[in-house]
Amino acid sequence: MRRGRTFLYLALILILGLVAVAVFYMRFMQPKGGPTTAQESPTPVVDLVNVVVVTQRVPRGAMLD
Repeated sequence: MRRGRTFLYLALILILGLVAVAVFYMRFMQPKGGPTTAQESPTPVVDLVNVVVVTQRVPRGAMLD
């Protein structure tokens, strides 16, 4: 009975410690700063290439109609 009670107390202390660390991190370690305006980044230009898939053998360099 004594071991079960000791385990319960240690688990409770561990859980309370983890909660305290989480609260400390949330309150004091978060970067402080006011609302910032989002900077718009320019849209990248993507060069497109036409791709043709053939189902028959075609010699290299042959012109496709």
